[in-house]
Amino acid sequence: MNFLLVESLEISTVLDSKANYLQWLSLAPPLTIDASQVNSVDAAGMQLLASLFMTAKRAGIEITLVHATNTLNEGIALLGLESLFAE
Repeated sequence: MNFLLVESLEISTVLDSKANYLQWLSLAPPLTIDASQVNSVDAAGMQLLASLFMTAKRAGIEITLVHATNTLNEGIALLGLESLFAE
């Protein structure tokens, strides 16, 4: 299934995003996460996104990040999370 990340992956959106991510994990895999709309990100947003990917992988759910914006890619690189989001 395909899912679209919100424009802002920041502390102000973490609670709403977490509820969405938990719902996504309950749906049929594989999961494709489209990051084409992300234009702002902070450490809390990155932590939640990393948690989604780690939880999915531990549960054996195939998950892929596609169309990551430069903003998101910079956040991933800054935190050294490239291997977590690599296909």
